[in-house]
Amino acid sequence: MSTSEDASLSVSFGSEDLLLEVLLSVVENAGLETQIALYTGGGTIIGTLIKTDTWVEAWTAKVQAARPEVGLGILLQSAFEEATGGRVSRLGSGFLHLRDATYRNGPMTMSAPLWRGTISQISGWSLEASFQVST
Repeated sequence: MSTSEDASLSVSFGSEDLLLEVLLSVVENAGLETQIALYTGGGTIIGTLIKTDTWVEAWTAKVQAARPEVGLGILLQSAFEEATGGRVSRLGSGFLHLRDATYRNGPMTMSAPLWRGTISQISGWSLEASFQVST
């Protein structure tokens, strides 16, 4: 790997799951998106793993669409950019972000267009997973 490639994939690893953190680094730096299942003490979440910038942009757009007359989404996006010196991806440190997420805990299922969770609460994960309905 060249020096420029080393720099583009640099990330501060702090969790106990180096593989997950490397995957998140690739998502952040290369813009990769992939289906992932995340296992937590409270249930399973399946969705598309996306980079922080993409999640923040989609989230602020949803906030803006909900109350366009207030302009809150635009204000939030500006505040995020100012607080991070234009590097909104810094808001993702210690978190992962999903689009089109489905959460399941026993018989309860909940869907959300966007989901954000802490890496420290993930006890396991797998790629390209889906829920199956048993009959």
